[in-house]
Amino acid sequence: MIRGAVALAILSASLASCGGSRGAAPAAPIPAELTGTVEYRERIALPPEAQLRVRLEELAGSGKPPQFIAETTIPRIGRPPIPFRIALAPGVIDPRRTYTLTARIERGEQLLFINEPPFRVLTGGNPSRVEIVVSRAGSPK
Repeated sequence: MIRGAVALAILSASLASCGGSRGAAPAAPIPAELTGTVEYRERIALPPEAQLRVRLEELAGSGKPPQFIAETTIPRIGRPPIPFRIALAPGVIDPRRTYTLTARIERGEQLLFINEPPFRVLTGGNPSRVEIVVSRAGSPK
């Protein structure tokens, strides 16, 4: 009985000396911006009025729709890869939450290309710099 108590005390002391929080790695710092490129594989020229829209959302869970965080729109896009940047306000990103990025190439109200499913970013070990490949809207995967 005493040996068990001594072993438990030694185990407790060695765990305490390992650094406090039980296996939880410290959260990585949230970057000030989200950057990347968007490209499509088709060998076509986009119409001159096409634009790229990149949208950052927080997954709400429990069947709720994602919550809008930030967006950037790039008009008159040229040949891919198309660079983008979304500035992140301090404190807007919660390291405990999940965030996704959706890239859309549109002509007016018409969706031409999109990435599906959305790309996970920023938290949970996901990147703040991404390379997204979009596919024709409505094309089979």
